[in-house]
Amino acid sequence: MATDDSAPRILIICSCHESYFERRWDRLLPTLRSKATVEFLNNPDPDVTVQLLADEPMPSAILITDEGLYLNNHAHLWDAVFNCVRQGCTAIVMKYLGQFPSRGENLKPFFSQAGLPWEEGSYLRKISVINDAATGHDLATKLPTSYSQRALFVKNVACSDAWYMPDDDLETRVAGLSVDDVQGESPVALAHVGEGRLGYVGDFNAEEETDAVIVAMCGLLG
Repeated sequence: MATDDSAPRILIICSCHESYFERRWDRLLPTLRSKATVEFLNNPDPDVTVQLLADEPMPSAILITDEGLYLNNHAHLWDAVFNCVRQGCTAIVMKYLGQFPSRGENLKPFFSQAGLPWEEGSYLRKISVINDAATGHDLATKLPTSYSQRALFVKNVACSDAWYMPDDDLETRVAGLSVDDVQGESPVALAHVGEGRLGYVGDFNAEEETDAVIVAMCGLLG
């Protein structure tokens, strides 16, 4: 477990579904803890979280594990997260909601505050393929080339920000959905915002391949 002062610092903000997160992502957490100093904030007080975000060293990555941050409209907490991002941090929204259908209408204002047009897209299980135009060739060689995941996609994603993109064949067709219907959508996206990056992971089932994707987004895949 990484505990020295030079280790990257990762904040995990879990507002609504802490027990679910720890059970479902039981492979991911030990990996992160072996590479970074991990602070797990379970149902945190927003003011305390703002202070932790301001502490030095600044977090290298922030995982937002559920809808609490944007569902509760904690504007000052949003500001603190985006302030870290603009200074060089990576923040990743991990899409698990407590019920289905999802409350995706809350995604749009969250991302728009960072200047991104992302909003809720299709919900389906399908095979997505890596886009090395977004990840870079070297990183793409270390990540799954393609894999199946049940995910809530985000739409209006630039090709340069979509780490994974829909395969030509939809693994599961939903209400007549065609490949054309999911163009510009991605289950995994990461965009530059200021000096940092803001990302999204839509996987509902915590697929093993997604573990590597999140570790890579956090800059820890070596």
